[in-house]
Amino acid sequence: MHRLEASLGYRFKEATYLERAITRRAYANDHHLPTDSNQDALAVLGDAVISAIFLKKILSISITEKGEITHRKIEQIKGSQMAEVARRMDLHKEIRWGSGEVKQEVWLQGRPLGECLEAIMGAIFLDGGLDSCESVMRYIDFASP
Repeated sequence: MHRLEASLGYRFKEATYLERAITRRAYANDHHLPTDSNQDALAVLGDAVISAIFLKKILSISITEKGEITHRKIEQIKGSQMAEVARRMDLHKEIRWGSGEVKQEVWLQGRPLGECLEAIMGAIFLDGGLDSCESVMRYIDFASP
């Protein structure tokens, strides 16, 4: 089991999803990997999955006013929140960073770490579906609405 899987409380059925989720575009470029081997598309998917999970939770507590729903969603999934969860997990140690990213220690900026967490959630969604994503979010103690 990959150390990251233990941190997530989730074991991937298809390990290539995890490998792609932890591979930054800069790393893929440095190592001449195929363009579809980096996390970018998974991060976009993961962002949507995280939003959907939070919206589902918000609606389950009978909030129906559009402005309040939007406000709560934004407050819960802002970049600083994502980065904080990623830091608690020591996620930066598991990511394949590009050489320039390592020199700059980009994980200290927050946003790149949040993107990595989004990519991992996208990978989990492809590997195990929405229920698995919800379980992981509970396991890593992602904030609730």
